[in-house]
Amino acid sequence: MTTLYSLKKQYPHALPFRIVLSNGTTRTDPLSFTQDELSDAGYVLVDNPPAYESLTEKLEWNGDTLTWTILPKSEQELEIDQMILAQSIREHRNRLLSESDWTQVLDSPVDRATWAEYRQSLRDITNQVTFPQEVLWPILPNNL
Repeated sequence: MTTLYSLKKQYPHALPFRIVLSNGTTRTDPLSFTQDELSDAGYVLVDNPPAYESLTEKLEWNGDTLTWTILPKSEQELEIDQMILAQSIREHRNRLLSESDWTQVLDSPVDRATWAEYRQSLRDITNQVTFPQEVLWPILPNNL
């Protein structure tokens, strides 16, 4: 895992390639920075974020205490997450439909009925009881 540093209590990141010291000089190459140089430039080594359940929890950084806090997501945040997930699934489904449009042309060399069934199953994924948390994707017909 990447070592994280907070610059002047800001959200932690990996060290940049260049740091600016208090006297205005710069140093490059994070592998050669000394602890004194990092401190002089305002960087503080922080703990890596703790493990958390991203579906129901969020991680917040407190720059004053230089600590991570795990908080439950609000109802609004949970709803937004669900909408984003549903939109992502719909976009993937729409790509699959678009990629199989050619199968419905009258002279296509495939079993059009099988492909029509597959395509209808794609359209119906939003009706699944577990949508959008879990989606049972239809199996691609094997007569390409």
